[in-house]
Amino acid sequence: MANVRCVVLILLGPGDGDIYGAQHLCASLFHYEPDLIHVVLVCDNADVAAKAEAITTRFDRRISAIVPRPKHPVDKIGKYLGANVLYGLQSVTNRFHGDFVLKLDADSMVISQFSEQIGAFLSSHAKNGICGTLGRTSAREHKTYGYEATLTSPLLQMVRKLPSEQWQYILSLSDEALQLYAVGDLALAADLRACSTIAEPVQEAVKRGYHWLEYCQGGGYAMSWSLLTAMHGAGYLAHAPALYSLPTGEDVLMSMYCRALGFRVLDYSDCGQPFACAWRGLPYPVEVLFQRQHAIVHSLKGDPNASREELQSIFQKSRLLDRARGLSSVRTANIK
Repeated sequence: MANVRCVVLILLGPGDGDIYGAQHLCASLFHYEPDLIHVVLVCDNADVAAKAEAITTRFDRRISAIVPRPKHPVDKIGKYLGANVLYGLQSVTNRFHGDFVLKLDADSMVISQFSEQIGAFLSSHAKNGICGTLGRTSAREHKTYGYEATLTSPLLQMVRKLPSEQWQYILSLSDEALQLYAVGDLALAADLRACSTIAEPVQEAVKRGYHWLEYCQGGGYAMSWSLLTAMHGAGYLAHAPALYSLPTGEDVLMSMYCRALGFRVLDYSDCGQPFACAWRGLPYPVEVLFQRQHAIVHSLKGDPNASREELQSIFQKSRLLDRARGLSSVRTANIK
């Protein structure tokens, strides 16, 4: 088992945009953290994995690709991301030991060093589980900053609709018996399996105060290795096969597991802190991101001020300037 400071988990969907984005993202990762990380690409299917070979070849042994099990025909795009993350984390626990796991989307970007700062923050308290941008954006002035305390977690809503006797019974059924129970409705059977699988951890999370839509923005967040170990011990990493139809974001799912095990979900996106994420577009203009000394930004898609290609070009030029001055080990915020 390899010892690393950080393992980076990147989800790759079927579109060519994810491959294109991941190439730039990996270039930025290895520019600022050349010796401290290993990257695992969780590829949506075998075709995506074949396209990802160009990335794995470019960065040699520091990057690898895995393909989760084939998804059911009833599964919709975006509904299986939680399962893919769990599959990726299970692979990580089998191969590595480190300080933390950094989950990124392909439209994220690294613009400075981060591993030492995140590692120190997560290890500063035994129950620090997940850190990132709490809510939809790191912009403090936006109404969706912080967890959304007016919305009940969709996971909690799902479990409340299913009486405890029913979910315990569903868990005991084989896939064939479950389809008969759902009167042959494959979509309903998948939804029942997903709901019953998360029912127990949701109830554990509620005992620890979980209720509102509490999560760190999925474009970029970090998990402590202690949380990863606890999830493995609780059997949560084995939930992936049942969750391919879960109708909620993987970031919400992971934060729920975090709370179920008694760990904390923490914001780490203020000035001088690594994360600066938003659901659509960047939370601040590029020059402000540098001024605030962030390291991990999201999303390069959907930004009102510049296209994804324009933003990638800006950040690439910053790295080239970095390299020309021999300053790849310092924060880009210090580069004029």
